[in-house]
Amino acid sequence: RKESEEEMPYHLHFLWENRYVSEGRDNLEGGGLISIASEMEFGLLTFNPWYAQGYDSDYDELDLNFILGFKPNEHIEVYAGYTHLRFFKDNLHDNEVGAGVVLGYLDWADFFAINTYSFDAGGCYIETGFSREFALSDELTLKATGQLGINEGYIAEGHDGGNNLKLL
Repeated sequence: RKESEEEMPYHLHFLWENRYVSEGRDNLEGGGLISIASEMEFGLLTFNPWYAQGYDSDYDELDLNFILGFKPNEHIEVYAGYTHLRFFKDNLHDNEVGAGVVLGYLDWADFFAINTYSFDAGGCYIETGFSREFALSDELTLKATGQLGINEGYIAEGHDGGNNLKLL
């Protein structure tokens, strides 16, 4: 995190997405979202609520994310989290647990791996890849990421195994 972000442990983000794509699938069949997210840090614990509503579909989602993370040394970050998801219009909910690691031993990129388990689906979704930040100036940083998504029962109607590759 940038030094300016460290000074302010609370953030609020308004987002517009023309499509809601996650876990290698288009969740709203071409529809988009408007959402609001926040990030509040309390030492090693981060609370990250997110509310989204479809702007051209009858969809809403509230995620309450709790993440415990720490850096045992300058090259490793580890974290574990819990998310409670609510879908008010469908009167549904889910609970997820996850864990991740970021390894910064390479000079040219960081390796990351994230595993999320859904109690409702009874399966997990794994994301792994490399990322690198490029500081163009004090005010502007670009981040490049290559990521592989792997479904292991998380998406019930999806195929298991590698299901998408992202270049961001």
